[in-house]
Amino acid sequence: MKSTQDGKSTLTLLASQASFGSWPPMKKKSTDEEFSYSKVAFTSANDFYMCGDNDDEKQNDNDFVEYDSNTVLMVPRGFCTFERKALNAQMKYKAGAIIIYGELSSRYDLNSTSQEVVYPQDKWDYDCDYGEGQVSTNDLSFSPLYDVSNNDLMNNQCDTSQSSKKSCDSHKCLLTGKQGSTSGMSQVCCAWDLHIWLYRDGSIPNNSTDTRVTIPAFYITMTQYDIIENIVEKYGQDQVQVDLYQRDRPTYNASALLIWALGVFVAALASYLSAQDIRYSLNQIKNEHLIGNDSDNAATANRDIGEHSLELTRESMEQNMVPQPASPSGTRSPTLSRRNTSRSSLGEEEDNQANHNNNNRSAYEEETLELTMVHAVFFVVFSSASLLILFFFKIYSVVKIFYAIGCSGAMSQVMIRPLFSVISLYLNWNCHKTLFHTNFLDLGRVSRLDFASTFSGYAIGLTWISLAFTHNNPGDIAFFWITQNIMGISICIIFLSTIRLNSLKVASVLLLAAFFYDIFMVFITPYIFSGKSVMITVATSGGPPKADPTWCEKYPDDKDCSGGDPLPMLLTVPRLFDYQGGASMLGLGDIVLPGLLMSFAARLDDAKKLISYLNSSVSSAVAGSTETGGTCFCSKGYFAPIVVAYAIGLLMANAAVYLMQMGQPALLYLVPMCLGTTMFIGWRKGELSDLWNGSKILRAADDIVSNGCDYLDSDDEEIDGRNNDAVSNTRRRRPQGDSTEEMEMSVNDTTNQNSKNIQNHVLT
Repeated sequence: MKSTQDGKSTLTLLASQASFGSWPPMKKKSTDEEFSYSKVAFTSANDFYMCGDNDDEKQNDNDFVEYDSNTVLMVPRGFCTFERKALNAQMKYKAGAIIIYGELSSRYDLNSTSQEVVYPQDKWDYDCDYGEGQVSTNDLSFSPLYDVSNNDLMNNQCDTSQSSKKSCDSHKCLLTGKQGSTSGMSQVCCAWDLHIWLYRDGSIPNNSTDTRVTIPAFYITMTQYDIIENIVEKYGQDQVQVDLYQRDRPTYNASALLIWALGVFVAALASYLSAQDIRYSLNQIKNEHLIGNDSDNAATANRDIGEHSLELTRESMEQNMVPQPASPSGTRSPTLSRRNTSRSSLGEEEDNQANHNNNNRSAYEEETLELTMVHAVFFVVFSSASLLILFFFKIYSVVKIFYAIGCSGAMSQVMIRPLFSVISLYLNWNCHKTLFHTNFLDLGRVSRLDFASTFSGYAIGLTWISLAFTHNNPGDIAFFWITQNIMGISICIIFLSTIRLNSLKVASVLLLAAFFYDIFMVFITPYIFSGKSVMITVATSGGPPKADPTWCEKYPDDKDCSGGDPLPMLLTVPRLFDYQGGASMLGLGDIVLPGLLMSFAARLDDAKKLISYLNSSVSSAVAGSTETGGTCFCSKGYFAPIVVAYAIGLLMANAAVYLMQMGQPALLYLVPMCLGTTMFIGWRKGELSDLWNGSKILRAADDIVSNGCDYLDSDDEEIDGRNNDAVSNTRRRRPQGDSTEEMEMSVNDTTNQNSKNIQNHVLT
């Protein structure tokens, strides 16, 4: 809004818009030349509220003025619907736009039967907690309705609040219809003065050009109208012009790109880390081999290494020719192992050093579970049951509590423990020193690092959950959503390091089950549960608030104003540079389920490198060479292409959200991309059959990791810090009855045949 006297913009006001009419163009607040200003006009006394619905009033109204499309008409609220006012402004007065403003007299009505005044409603129109006063009843005027002259009498009479923390921001009062504390006085209370959304009038048909509102419609508060009125009085109505426009906001928000990049990064990182036990074993074997090559007795060392590689590889391969029995927990016994256990036989100093070395391997490498077909079916049953329980019983708070507890532990292991370990090294502080021993939950030895990282993780989790329960919109707090993302990343890394797939058949069943489960819960359930999508309802903690938005703006702590906040099992990034707020989100299930397939690919690629290195070690031992190749026979693996496929699928899901203007089940795009890419690469390599039934290379690598690493640990205990030559370090699992000469003959006689067997097993 500006005055033409000085040609400068003097005022900018924010207004609420309507469910009917057109929307003004979006403009940036930069140069004045971008604006197209219109004249301002006010309603006449004969049609002050603009509620007439026939053209006869034009003939009876001597002050009737027909405007043009360059005029914005100011109309007070009250006595008819908002859409009726807009339709009259468009059809009768030919105005280009309408601005409806709040007015005290509109809050009173007249009972048509008893002719008694109907007073404003408590809490809806006024609240005495924000200000209360009284005026003389004899000074009030009703003829028969409320007289606007009463406004001047009541202004500032209700600025006194019962609570020092509350004040009457509107500085306007409404009569409550109750007697004041003094005889002959009427009670007045603070009037609400908030923006409201202009809803449609269901009685006005919207299928005809004669009854469809096409002009923009807005609503401003009483306080905003007083400001406009003062400007008009100061400069004159002919000197004031106004422009209507939408606030600028990005068409495509950068937060969508950030959540896409974050999702791809977390999925790739968690999958890559899930294969670190195989990489660790490969590096350990390489280090053992280097020790053997540097020894004085190089020939003996080479024979021992060849023997060690040959025996472990042949043993693993022969075991994989027969299906492994499942343990009671559903895991293969060779792959279910506990690592990083402290040795009670070591002294305190050796124990600290062992824990320090183990910390370099993995802070969260505990038990692993291989998924089977039973797990895939159980996933659908358990997920459906859990979702329906949440849908019907609405126990969303319980979910938040359990999520905070689980993620706090994961965060302390994945993020905080390594961070504290690095800090302790920098400060030269012995963080591995034992604090105490306990049998509680089989914790055993608890070091300084254990205590500090666990305490910090749960302290952060407690702060996070307290914000979730004490704030109406905790997602607006930077600490809350950043911590939620850190916890989500941590739980994804823990999940993919613990849960594993070893066959493409199980992966296909699991991902396809999740694919149809996602579609059913999002798109099909609305036809079953009266238009409510089970997935969306649960994801938003019961759906949007039941109460009116204006009521929730007044009383945000009301129980009917709760809801709409997403459950925390997701990554979130607030929308950037958007006044409307909101956030871009990605569920953790859309990361870990495709991540299981990416983890399978990462482990398969590293398993091939491990087996290839062992094969080359055998060949080097036979030839007497001091070099071991270790070059993988499959230079182009599975992991990188599947990560690219995941990125493309997630990008397609984000694009679908913007094109369809609604949330999308990401697995609808991720499963075909990831699963299809894996099968295509396997088919091109001729390995699809092996991957489908369970890769022998991967199972062999798992056995080497389990048996080989445990063996090397036990051998270190036997050495027990004594000085040993390189030969003794490289002698592993030598049969007791063989002499050096006998062993040499055994290697020379059998290596060629065994090398062929190993190659046959690997290539199949």
